[in-house]
Amino acid sequence: MALLPLTGCGSSGDEGGAIAYCHQFVEQQLKSPSSADFPSNSEHTVTELGEQQWRVSSYVDADNSFGASLRTNWTCEISYDDAAGVWTLESLTGL
Repeated sequence: MALLPLTGCGSSGDEGGAIAYCHQFVEQQLKSPSSADFPSNSEHTVTELGEQQWRVSSYVDADNSFGASLRTNWTCEISYDDAAGVWTLESLTGL
């Protein structure tokens, strides 16, 4: 499980925050995080799983270790602890 404190995004445990923090968790798994190109939020599938828990599915275009840009589909399950102000990655698949 990975944790990210809520900083700089300006969102709390809502859908927009879930998307933003899933992007951060996805970028941590990429060979070239700076090359990451995510689609607009409207191209994400977001499901509320319960209080402050979300499943976000989408894709990212990013360079692999050879410099070729590849599209990768991913699904992130994430939760938000309001008291601690921390997003927790529950699972990340597809990368």
